[in-house]
Amino acid sequence: MRPWHEGVGTAFVTAALLFVLSILGGKVRAEERSAEALIYERTVQRGVQEMAFQNYLEARSLFLEAHKLFPNARTFRALGMVEYELRNYVAALGYLEQALKSDSRPLDPEKRAQVEQLRKEANSFVARCELRIKPASAVVEIDGEPVRENAREILLQVGNHDLQVSAAGFNGARRQIGVTGAGTTLISVTLVPLAVEAARADPASDANHGDASNGVVGAPSRGRRLWWLWTGIGLVAAGVAAGLTLTLTSDRTQREAPYGGSAMTALKGPS
Repeated sequence: MRPWHEGVGTAFVTAALLFVLSILGGKVRAEERSAEALIYERTVQRGVQEMAFQNYLEARSLFLEAHKLFPNARTFRALGMVEYELRNYVAALGYLEQALKSDSRPLDPEKRAQVEQLRKEANSFVARCELRIKPASAVVEIDGEPVRENAREILLQVGNHDLQVSAAGFNGARRQIGVTGAGTTLISVTLVPLAVEAARADPASDANHGDASNGVVGAPSRGRRLWWLWTGIGLVAAGVAAGLTLTLTSDRTQREAPYGGSAMTALKGPS
């Protein structure tokens, strides 16, 4: 049987070893965090420099890199400012609103006031659009970018945009839409089922067996459309023939009557 103090000694050594390892591990993590912090600060400084030279695309790339390392109110503010300068006002609004809400490295009163003013200016270049799309399962794309599913209201920059709507079993739709910054713009699209579209284009679906040669679905045949014309022509021809018959008969009777008198006069004779 092992003495009790041997177990105590082993436990003490183990605890001491774990304590030393935790200190070393904490030091490594602190060094890693310090290295990341250094990279973050340098990246932000480079972004600010590019911003000063109006190289907004380069500044955005650097601010995004810094934001991945350490997302906070300052990086949201920087991204909102650069998107505003690039005239991406919808994206700018999203970043600026996040900057006001973030509790990580929150904005001081001066920077907060700047962000609120910039957000107000960006709002004047953005329109709120109400979506009324049928069917509800339709996929909506604006300027090639998908709109989130079942969205009822979206933000669009003022100007013209390309709208595409598609759904399984329906004929897709594409149109140009123009939005302004005043009020709410209604975007309403109802897709036509493919079965209905096919019925419209197929002459065989016409209950009256319309004339397929002219491409008019549901229209009567050419013969049925012109029956009244042929009937009229027939009546006129019959009238002309009857008139000619009467004229010829009258003329012949006049020639056969004696002394130039009428047939009735010749039969009756003098009284």
